[in-house]
Amino acid sequence: MTSDPRTYGERLQAELDTLIILRGLRQSARAGPAAALIPSRSTRPACVLYPWRHTMTHIQVFDPALCCSTGVCGVDVDQALVSFSADVEWAKQNGARIERFNLAQQPMEFAENAAVRGFLERSGQEALPLILVDGEVALAGRYPKRAELARWAGILAVAAPISVIPCCTGSTCC
Repeated sequence: MTSDPRTYGERLQAELDTLIILRGLRQSARAGPAAALIPSRSTRPACVLYPWRHTMTHIQVFDPALCCSTGVCGVDVDQALVSFSADVEWAKQNGARIERFNLAQQPMEFAENAAVRGFLERSGQEALPLILVDGEVALAGRYPKRAELARWAGILAVAAPISVIPCCTGSTCC
């Protein structure tokens, strides 16, 4: 058995394309046997047919001064940084374009970006982290949750597994 080299999103897109073509053929079949041979094309824009398909967004995270690039080193590690670092890795593995900048290690990135520079002038570095999505402020003062990263990056969120509680206990069964 060979594995499919396409990503989950690509396989899902192919299935959706097939369903749309089949739907068009079925609607054409109602018009007559000759029309069923020509698949109808939807007049709806692509963003309606494929709401998650869009140009790749660019997420930039401007961290406060941290001891390392992720902030998950040392003895006293902030759990929010650990969770966020894991969420960033998850998003990157699912195709997201995310860059992180540390104020202590990359101060020029903060100074050269007009939105970040203006934010720091108004709010100060105490208001970091700052998250930009395609150059616009999306969040400030806290790290985003996985669902927010997924929404910004256009990643289809994977549902959490549902725990199954057996109905049969001991000698009784429903």
